[in-house]
Amino acid sequence: MWIYDSFYKFVDGVRFKCVPFWIDEYLTSLGLCHWIMQDGSRPPGQGLNIATNSFKYNDCKFLANILTKKILF
Repeated sequence: MWIYDSFYKFVDGVRFKCVPFWIDEYLTSLGLCHWIMQDGSRPPGQGLNIATNSFKYNDCKFLANILTKKILF
């Protein structure tokens, strides 16, 4: 349950989804491949889209920074 508890937080009785701070330790190239296969798409003439539904903007920026730093370079 520790993984679930890391991604879902309760504040004032409301549950919201967030990106845990430790995600960069576990996100690998293989993990990214699985994420793309499950929640990704490649529209014609465009780049790659990865679903980040329910994440806040700052969480998406955090993920983008990790991917740029760790996977792409």
